Order: sequence, then structure tokens, then C-alpha cells
Amino acid sequence: MAPTGFPLSFGQQRLWLVEQMRPGNTEYTVPFGWRLFGALDTAALRRALTALVARHEVLRTRYVSTDGVPSQVIDPPGEPPWEPVGLAELPAEDREPRLAELITAAAHRPFRLDQEWPVRAHLMELGAEEHVLLLVQHHIANDGWSRDVLTGELGELYRAESTGQPAALPELPVQYADFAGWQRDTMTGQVLDRGLGYWRDQLAGLTPLELMPDRPRPSVWQADGGEVRVAVPPSVGDALTELGRAEQATPYMTLLTAVLVLLHRYTGRADVSVGTPVSGRGRQELTDLIGLFVNTLVIRADLAGRPTFRAAVRRVRQACLAAYQHQDLPFEQLVAELAPDRDLSRNPLFQILFSYVTGDRPALAVPGTRVVTEPMPPDDPTLDLAIELTEQPDGGLTGLISYAASLYDHATIARFGRDLTTLLTAAATAPDTAIGELPLLTDDLRDHVLLDWNRTSVARPETCVHNLVAEQAHRTPYAIAVAGSSENLTYQQLDERANGLARRLRALGVGVEAPVGVCLPRGVELVVGLLAVLKAGAAYLPVGLDQPAARTEDMLAETGASVVIGERTAAGRLPADIRLVVPDDAVAADPPPVDVGPDNLLYVLYTSGSTGKPKGTLVTHRGMVNRALWSAGHLRPADRVLHKTAITFDAAGWEIWAPLAIGGTVVTAAPGAERDPAALVRAVAEQHATVLQVVPSMLRMLVEEPGLPACTSLRLVFAGGERLTAGLCEQVTGLLDVRLHNLYGPTECTIDATSWRYVPGDRVSIGAP
Repeated sequence: MAPTGFPLSFGQQRLWLVEQMRPGNTEYTVPFGWRLFGALDTAALRRALTALVARHEVLRTRYVSTDGVPSQVIDPPGEPPWEPVGLAELPAEDREPRLAELITAAAHRPFRLDQEWPVRAHLMELGAEEHVLLLVQHHIANDGWSRDVLTGELGELYRAESTGQPAALPELPVQYADFAGWQRDTMTGQVLDRGLGYWRDQLAGLTPLELMPDRPRPSVWQADGGEVRVAVPPSVGDALTELGRAEQATPYMTLLTAVLVLLHRYTGRADVSVGTPVSGRGRQELTDLIGLFVNTLVIRADLAGRPTFRAAVRRVRQACLAAYQHQDLPFEQLVAELAPDRDLSRNPLFQILFSYVTGDRPALAVPGTRVVTEPMPPDDPTLDLAIELTEQPDGGLTGLISYAASLYDHATIARFGRDLTTLLTAAATAPDTAIGELPLLTDDLRDHVLLDWNRTSVARPETCVHNLVAEQAHRTPYAIAVAGSSENLTYQQLDERANGLARRLRALGVGVEAPVGVCLPRGVELVVGLLAVLKAGAAYLPVGLDQPAARTEDMLAETGASVVIGERTAAGRLPADIRLVVPDDAVAADPPPVDVGPDNLLYVLYTSGSTGKPKGTLVTHRGMVNRALWSAGHLRPADRVLHKTAITFDAAGWEIWAPLAIGGTVVTAAPGAERDPAALVRAVAEQHATVLQVVPSMLRMLVEEPGLPACTSLRLVFAGGERLTAGLCEQVTGLLDVRLHNLYGPTECTIDATSWRYVPGDRVSIGAP
């Protein structure tokens, strides 16, 4: 028996450190198992496991720290933890669910590395001739190669124990502790300097590659994971193998090229890199050992200059060959040397791992039984993304993409998997195509994106905004159309007063599409004035009450407006040649006869201008009719929409015309309320507003107002113009029983382009057109 107190290998020390930083984590707990059909000698199986532990010291090793320095403590041979569970007495329909629960619980039970061996066995009896053998190991004593060694030797030891014959296993020349000591002794001096020198140069300036996550990265890594499986047909696998052979590249190199190309396409980066595992068993005597030997290399490739896929394979091949020549340097020493900024939320040097498996894993051979591999729950992720492609006997490929669920949605990684299979197919078919031109979408999906998603046309009436209001006045003449602070107007009153003012405008020579300035405070008269301009066939030009006189003069001069509707006090701020029209109580049963259509101007709105000089934006009736009638799916005739946006902003148009188009009520907030959260809350409460449109920054202030929870009349909130966060959505819906919509893409030209309704638990989306 080897003495105790051996040093840890570099890989073991890394996992030991993880355990010290996150005690009780299960990221490196590795479950695997088999279902056995047939007569099973459970006593012989138990003895076989005991013999396996006696043969491999690493399976009976604890990791004990003395003054902060860990060492391997190898215990004498003995029986490993063995937990039999009888499920045969359960009703048949309950056995499989209970089995799944037990496997999940065992897979997520942490190891106490200083107190227990890194292996546990569970035998679940489902019937007299049906069992599930589950082995759970800690990665500190396990890797993929070791699992295959364990599988083969356990089968042979069971055969020996069940028949009374000696096991046909050669004596092990060394144990894992010998390897750990050898590794520590070797990686010093010139050997270490040469390895570090190569990798220091190779990884200089490296920025780890990562996909854009669906949600912010947590400050500390979260071990919640998911999986996506993909399949590549044999014809594609065969063609890629032939391509690799022509370029003297292994299938691994060719497939790695495809992964790197896809990452290049997703990120737009030409400098692409991933981690990749290598066996770490460069000496013959290590071949049959169980333990943690696997090492990780960083493969970094340059895909700049629009190479073809074939040329990219050559570049990746060269990067792989150079890395293989320096694969003995433990990844842990590389990390320590390069000393990247330590971040508990991510892996150092790379966030994406690629591996390639040739052929199926060896099956457990248990005489007298039929053995199948038992499915295991997804591993806890240790990386953002791990992509494993496995060669199948027929030449095809299967893939398993594991991902961090704290970062990515399942749909995102499913799309990544589809894109990878599409790219592999395209590369196999046309390897001399530039990598930027290889398709990522299947023909069906391409048609869906380009055609189906863009079928956004909706049948809307060929009419104008003022016609919608007139029709509503005819249907519900006595319903309240506008509610001001001191006056309400029914639809009939609004229509007749707007008709009267429109006739005055026509008498002053206002014609079709003529800009007419509107300089009125928020209230009943403002709505009358805007509607009158439209009934006169003209386009309204919002003029801010508090904007500089020079800006007003420039706007009026540039548009050629000669008439402004406003209060008498506005006269002193207007150029001498501008005719001021003060609204009065004159009414008319009918509007003046004008010939305007949906493509005539509705308004001219001046923006700040990208160069600092204000610019007039032209909007037609058609756009506002579309926007207002879209609202019919959300607004009700009983709704009271709060008009609180300054008329010089595009959002004010929707607050007025959408409710009037469907028979609702425009309720007006006092001047200045748009800038005062407390006043806005009072306006909602006092006017019993049911619908509010607000930018997220103001919404954030509103949730801090003590009076907001009393606004129980509010049922619908539209938030747009800025980024809306899930946290803000949760705050709002926690205070009020409202439907919350995100409106995206506001400009003076479109008002909004997309809409999305918040559902608790969803991530915020820009929605659909």
C-alpha cells in the first residue's frame, strides 16, 4: 500500500479549491449507471465494487488540508458506500417516477472530500430480474477515459466474483498518487518554462469568446443547466470526413472548424477560441488507471479575411497541431501564470468547450443479463456552453449541447443547435464557399423569417383620422369624448365645435395639407383645435407654449404656416404676419367640404434634429389610423386614456386619437404633470384614468410614489421609448393589477413599431409588429 500524504495533481487541486470556495457544490458530481435485465448476483456485484476500490487507490482517497495545504490520504481497502433501494413493492406506475427522483437526489448530493471516498454505489431493485446500478463519483477521481476503464473492469470483476475464477486484469504498475507526484516533479524548470512560453505567446491579448446571453451574468456562478440534442445525417458526416482527409485534418479538426465558424458568425469576431479536452495520459503506464488525468487546451484560430470553409479547416488544423505539441502543461498552471482577472461568475480563459467522441462508450458486461445505459439528469454546468459531437457507427453524428440556464433560454440554444447542423450540412456540400456566406437557416426557416414574419399587412379602412371621430360621434353622440379639469365634451359637442372652427379656418384660406400651428395648453380646447385643423383638410403643426420665440419663427417660416390657433396671450410671441385664431364656442352641424385621403398629411412635428437643427417630420393619416385601430384590440369604449404628453411629442397623438377612434374618453392632465410624478399620480386618481402611456424612466419614479397603489382604476399601462426591465415590470404588477405592455421603436415617423405584453417570469421582449 502506498504511503499517505501525497500531493494533489494540478487538476485535483483546482477542484479542491472550488470545493473550498463553494462548499457543497455538485458541479463536479458525476453520475452514471446501467439498467440490468436478468438474474443478478447482488452479493457478487458488491464484492466486485469492493475489489475495484482495492485495485484503484484513487477511489479510496480523501483530501485533507493541513495549514491550508491539501494532500491525498489513501485509506486501506474496504467496501465503498453501498445503498440498496427496493422499489419492487411499489405499484408499477410509481416505480419509474420514484427511480427518477432517487437518481436526481443521488446526483445532487455533494461529497465531503475530506471525510468520504469519492465514489458511491446505489442499487435500485425494480423487480426480481430488473435492477438499476447507479455509480456517483466526484470528478476529482474521474474523467471520461476513467469511466470507460471502470466500466470494463467492473464487468470483469463481477464475472470473477460470480464464478469464483480469478479476474483477467493485469497488475497496475503505478497508482494515481504516483502520477500526481510525477506531474509535480516534472512541471518545473525548463519543461515548465517552455510550456508557459508557448502558451503565453499563443494566448497574448486573448479575450474569451462568449455568446450574447439572454439575461445578465450573475455575480456568482449558478449551477442550473439544460441540454439540447442535435443529429447530423451520415451523408454529411461522410462528406466532412472526406474533406478533412483531403486537408490532412482529423474529423475532430473539421468539426471544430464548423463550431468556430458558427461562433464567428454569431459574435462577428475573427479571433475565435474554445476550450477542448485532451486525455492527459501521455505515458503507457497511465492507460488503465482511474483518476483525473484530462487536461484542457485553448484552441485559438484566426478566421479573418473571409476564408473559405476549406481554408478555415487548414487554419484550425495548424492551431490544433501546435497546441497538441504543448498539451502537457496543466491548464491550472497556465491559469496561474496568465493570472486573468478572477471572476466567480465565469471560467478563466474560455467560456465554451468543444469535444469530439469517437464511437459509443463500452457497455458494462454482466454475464447473464442484458445491460442498457440508464439516462441521467443533466449535469450541473461549469461553463456557459459545452458542445459534444459523437461519431455514430453509420457515419452520422449526434450532438449534446449543455448550457448554463442562468444565462440562456432553451430556445436560444435550440436555435444554436439548428444553426450548427445547417452549417455542417452547407460546409459538407460546398466547402469552397466563404465562411460568411454559408447559410445558417434551412430553406423553410429562411422563408419563415423573410416571408412569414414580414406578413404584417392588416386590412384598415381607407379613411382619415377625423372621419373616425365623426363616425364615433354619430354612433355615440352623448358619450363623453374629452374630460378636462373644468369642462367635459360629448362626442356630438366635440364634433360640432370642431366643425365650427374648421369653417373659420377655411374662410381664412387654409387649404388641403396647409400647415396650421396649434399653440394651446393641454385641455378641451386643444383637442377641439387639433380636430378642427384635420376637418379643414390641413395638417397641424404643434407649437410649444414654452419654446423659444426663434424656434417658433423658424418652424412657421420653414413650413409656410400663416395661421396659428392659440389663446390671445400667444399673439405677442408670434411673427407679425401670422394670423392668430382664438377658439370660440361657434358650432356647425357639418364640416366644411374638403377632399382629403389617407395619404394626405396629418401633422408636421419638429424634432431636435441629428445635427442640432430642428427638422420637420411629415406623418400621414394612414399611419395614425393604423396605430389608432391597432389599439382597438386593447382599449375599450369605457376606457379613460390619460393625455399627459406634451403636444410637441409624437406620443401625444396616440393619447388623443386612439381613444376617440374607438369611443373612449380622453382625460387631460394639468400642464406640467408630465414632469411631476406626484401630479401624474394625482391626475390618474382624480380623473379615474384606466389607461396610461409613460416612458420607463417616469414609470420607475411612479412606483416610488406613495399614492400609486390607490390608482385602482388603472388597468392598462403602455411603456415605451426606453429600455424596459423585468425588475420594473415586477414592481409595477406587484403594486397594481394592470396589464403592462412594452412598446418599442418610437419615432416621430412611426410612434411605435412593436408591442409585447408582460407575463410574470418572462424576459422583456420587443414583441411583434
